[in-house]
Amino acid sequence: MMGHPGAAAVLHRTDFPAFPHEPYSIQRDLMRSLYEALSKGGVGFFESPTGTGKTLCLISACLHWLEDSRAASATAPKAEEGAAVAGGPHMPDWMRGHAERLERDRQAHLLRAQMERLEVLRSARRQRGARPAAGAKTGPGGAPNDDDEFILEEVEEGAASEPGASRKRPVLSDSESEEEGLGGPALQAETPEVPSKTQIIFCSRTHSQLSQFVGELRRTRFVDSLSLVVLGSRGALCINDAVARLGSPAAVNEACAELQRRPAPRKKAGSGERTGGKGACPYLARGGAHAASLRDMVLAHPIDIEELAKLGQRRAVCPYYAARDALPEADIILAPYSALLLRETRDALGLQLKGNVFVVDEAHNLVDAVNDAHSATVTGRQAAACTAQMERYLAQYRSRLGMQACLALQQLLLVSRAVGRACAARPQGSQTGEAHARSLNAFVLEHGLEGVNIFQLLRYASETRLVQRVAGYWRSCEMENSGPGSNSVPGMEAGKPGGGGGGLGIEAAGQGPLHALLSLLRGLRSADKDGRIIVDPGGADGGSLRFVLVDAGRLFSSIVSEARSVILASGTLSPLGPLLTLFPGVPMDRLHRFSCGHVVGKERLLALALASGSSGTPLDFRFSRRGDPAVLRELGQVLLNVCRVTPGGTIAFFPSHHYMEEAVASWKASGQWTRLEACVPVLLEPRTAAEVDATLVAHAAACAPPPTFGALPSGPPPRRLGCLLLAVVGGRLAEGINFGDALGRAVVMVGLPYPNPADPELRERLRAMDAAAAAASTSLGIQGPALQPPPSRGHYQDLCMKGVNQCIGRAIRHSRDYAAVLLLDPRYAESFTKPLRPPLAKLPAWILPSLEVPQGGFGPAYTRLVRFFKAMQQTEG
Repeated sequence: MMGHPGAAAVLHRTDFPAFPHEPYSIQRDLMRSLYEALSKGGVGFFESPTGTGKTLCLISACLHWLEDSRAASATAPKAEEGAAVAGGPHMPDWMRGHAERLERDRQAHLLRAQMERLEVLRSARRQRGARPAAGAKTGPGGAPNDDDEFILEEVEEGAASEPGASRKRPVLSDSESEEEGLGGPALQAETPEVPSKTQIIFCSRTHSQLSQFVGELRRTRFVDSLSLVVLGSRGALCINDAVARLGSPAAVNEACAELQRRPAPRKKAGSGERTGGKGACPYLARGGAHAASLRDMVLAHPIDIEELAKLGQRRAVCPYYAARDALPEADIILAPYSALLLRETRDALGLQLKGNVFVVDEAHNLVDAVNDAHSATVTGRQAAACTAQMERYLAQYRSRLGMQACLALQQLLLVSRAVGRACAARPQGSQTGEAHARSLNAFVLEHGLEGVNIFQLLRYASETRLVQRVAGYWRSCEMENSGPGSNSVPGMEAGKPGGGGGGLGIEAAGQGPLHALLSLLRGLRSADKDGRIIVDPGGADGGSLRFVLVDAGRLFSSIVSEARSVILASGTLSPLGPLLTLFPGVPMDRLHRFSCGHVVGKERLLALALASGSSGTPLDFRFSRRGDPAVLRELGQVLLNVCRVTPGGTIAFFPSHHYMEEAVASWKASGQWTRLEACVPVLLEPRTAAEVDATLVAHAAACAPPPTFGALPSGPPPRRLGCLLLAVVGGRLAEGINFGDALGRAVVMVGLPYPNPADPELRERLRAMDAAAAAASTSLGIQGPALQPPPSRGHYQDLCMKGVNQCIGRAIRHSRDYAAVLLLDPRYAESFTKPLRPPLAKLPAWILPSLEVPQGGFGPAYTRLVRFFKAMQQTEG
């Protein structure tokens, strides 16, 4: 069971002096509630709208608790410490007490030693008064591989070794020496013993959000007393140009792993020049004094991803591995979702969750992140690339391989060919090749894979580095065929075997098809009820096969059971239904919820639910009605009326790109588009990410007043400020974009964005949810349809309103901001009852005091909107 509060008394705190200014009352309430949840242990849900200082509140509450917890444990050790010392729990009380005091003193000494070591660097930095600047890179090294390094090894049966550290029976002689630090043994540094301490692991979606955390931490006093380490991907931190320019994450990871197998550079006798055999990475200095120095610099002062990369460049030491080496000594660890959600990744990084606090920011995405982390997709083209790679490898090395290697490759070939057939096949009775779902057991039996021991195959592939060796040989063949003229790392080029190869070479080297195939195998080892195979035949890539989770809570439970506390925070967590699926079996008294009010008064926000437009036509956006030309005309007129009175930008969110484009086409045909453009500029959310920035710049320019210098020029009156931006729920503009102030004075929700019920992935998850609920009812002795409506129906509504709430949150970004929210659909207005019913009941709590449903149709609602904007403009004047 999760939570490790130990025997110590629950901690209490009501003031947070590290907060850099006098907090608002809602901020103080948030920090107190968060501190209490950390002290009790369990799962906390904390909803804090944008503009309320959520990140700073998280930092202050978590780190005050961390300091208080350590101070308390210095005199009251954890209950399990007595059992950890020699003699265990059966030793006499006086002896156990003495052992506990000795262990407590030893840990205190280790912690003091670490702080003293880092204080030297902090003092030096304070004297300099600046952070280290970026310096020049040193040149990368590289050399072609020997043929022998591609040979797969034999692995002892039943050996329980770590990945990459196989127990070998020599197949060929290996002249490679053990990896040494940069500069050789003379620069080796002693690794300090690490104190045992609770860590705060802060997780967010993107590197930019982690960088924001570092910036906020620097505003507090904790910057000089606690150590922070930020984890980034190899792609973000690699300073070896030849590797970094490979582009794709899979190619960068494979190149990095391959370079580590080569001997490290050494210094020539009597000179400072570094030399290395076989082109080992010149920046890898693990275990050496250079690496230890960079590790301590990382721990001494909080730095973000970009600063860490620059520091690594200046010191000519790999920043990726410096951060990993610093992990055990860190007080705070920042990591993207991808580093935490998979056990294999956590183990590879050395991340420990047991007894630590796991804080997830932007947690409304957590269920999707868990599903994505455990999903795996293999296209028909990738399956063909896997088959080509392994066939060529076997043709070259079959006579030199042991029985295990041949068996593993034959089994992988069996899987890749089965995937290729499945991607090309259509379900019986289907002429369109539509996507369909298969259970794991059905897929395995249908394609003759029941004889493959997936667990043993994955273990062998991990311990022998099968992917790196097979792909490495493939790339070496490409290099021979492509000829000289490239200055990249030898063996790391993406190309086409034989100068042609039907394009499989680029796919193989750049997209990691063997990695994708092994990821699919990891999914297939799941229990049949936990996952499904989604087959999508046809398409440009030859169809695809995708493993998906149908019960994310079963796999997330390992995090829940290990961590002392799990804290989920976001601007909008409502509705909580999807998140609660991650915590099955957690008692209600271990679930803590706090919803923070907004920093703006309710008078600065107006939310209107409208059932019809100015002509009285219902704004009915149900799927069967939303394409009606009368409905589209009414929508266009509503948007025109709103833009006429909105003192800034209007953001209208549509359920999909397709429906947005359908509406635009209708308006252009009827002439409404011309009237809209005559009122304000109209922009559409682009489908490609590359065009988003240009769209946002154009929107900001249309909403901002033009610069004036001296007297206003004569001529035509200045244009009206404002812009109509048409966006999509769940799109690139629906999350993480700041439409504060004039950029977003009005947000219009067009209908209810229910997900596609025909999507096979969603359909399988909803079925699994109902099946689990039915099984639980049966186990309790309940017969018949006990759950009406079924839980899947509420979950389906929650998915819809999660998208609505994210869109609403784009506006109102600070205490002096104001905005109007218009909810267009009769279903909104019909649920305005006492008590509220869904969908309105699933809105965030902070919007409900400002919610109105004017009686009498569009006229009274429009009048209310005009009065609201006039009142707000008067407060600004």
